[in-house]
Amino acid sequence: MLPFQPNCSHPPEHSNFVSSPNIRGTLDILWGCLSIVFLCTWSVLRLNVPIQITSQTTPQQFLAKCFMIWRKFKWTIAALLAPEVILGFALSSFTSARHNLRQMAEFVNEDSVPWTVRHSYCANMGGFAITFDHLLEISEQAPEKMTLEKGNVWHLNADQLSYARKAGIINRLPDVSTSALRDKDKGDSLVVILALLQILWLALQLLFRELNGLTSTQLELVTLSYAACGIVTYALNFKMPRDINVPIYLRAARYGTSEEISAISQLHPEGVFNLVEARASSFSFLWLSDPRIRFPSATISRKSWLSFYVGSTFGAILLGGLHTLAWNSTFPTNIEQYLWHMASLLTVAIPVSVVITVVLTAYFNITDPRVPLFIFFLPTYILVRLFCIVEAIRSLGFQPPSAFISTWATGIPHLG
Repeated sequence: MLPFQPNCSHPPEHSNFVSSPNIRGTLDILWGCLSIVFLCTWSVLRLNVPIQITSQTTPQQFLAKCFMIWRKFKWTIAALLAPEVILGFALSSFTSARHNLRQMAEFVNEDSVPWTVRHSYCANMGGFAITFDHLLEISEQAPEKMTLEKGNVWHLNADQLSYARKAGIINRLPDVSTSALRDKDKGDSLVVILALLQILWLALQLLFRELNGLTSTQLELVTLSYAACGIVTYALNFKMPRDINVPIYLRAARYGTSEEISAISQLHPEGVFNLVEARASSFSFLWLSDPRIRFPSATISRKSWLSFYVGSTFGAILLGGLHTLAWNSTFPTNIEQYLWHMASLLTVAIPVSVVITVVLTAYFNITDPRVPLFIFFLPTYILVRLFCIVEAIRSLGFQPPSAFISTWATGIPHLG
């Protein structure tokens, strides 16, 4: 690689305004794109309420903090490798929250409590929990093995909470105002605004480069695809709380019977790939938030579980389609260009193939294929995504001179 050091003339004395040079460096492109990708993947994440950890000593508090950081970091990596899957979960949550809003309507007037889409989101994230501790303290008639078989705290989603209210396990829905939920929402508006401004800057940059016949790099086009998925995901998750770490506890009116507990357990969220049982844990995005998305089921509407697959398919088409904009770009070798063509097509083909297979097997009531599909396609898809990322960065060193000519959009305030 041959480095080039630009040498600009110094302005004369008493110059009142000095324009930026009409070139941009490799690092200018790199840091500008990486900042957008990071902001898009970090700001769109809406993780479930985590496992409740009691930290007493300073080392324990430090480890708990590390756990929370690692939890967010690993899902940022997941969003980096498969932003279309995060978009699918966002559409699934969006559909579920609106279903639960209608479901709770029969209790809202009766209990005189507020219930909005934000409340449905919060419930499906594990934001409401029923506690039985006070019943254990005041009653000597608690069923045997209560703490082992039934538990003293139930973390329920919106469907389970609705069943508990209908069965009388709780007397009323949680009386939590929308303002109180917003107060628990730790979403940073500044980060979102910065992300949107960065995306707007990138779009203007690419538009004016195209109009002026200047080359746009593969990394910029890849970044555009992440930005597009991020905008759609954020729009779907607009009313979803972010970073709620402690649930709101509700006092139970009575213990649930064995039949009621069994019925509630049947309403649990189910894993997308059904590899392990769903549970309240830090694996927030492994589970579809609404149990109606169980696969397959002839007794429920297919629109619910289809929302995840439809969202993922749309995200894959959006992501892979924008990758194809670099079809005729300059690559280090012809082989790498052909591999880019193949990777762009596979970015669309693999998720779409999985969705078509799942839909057809569900329709014809064939054995659930998600586990073998997951095992077969996941390694391939990860390699495809990693290739696109690495190749986009590697190709920065093999761009034509026109790729380094800047436009007036460079003067717009931005990060990187």
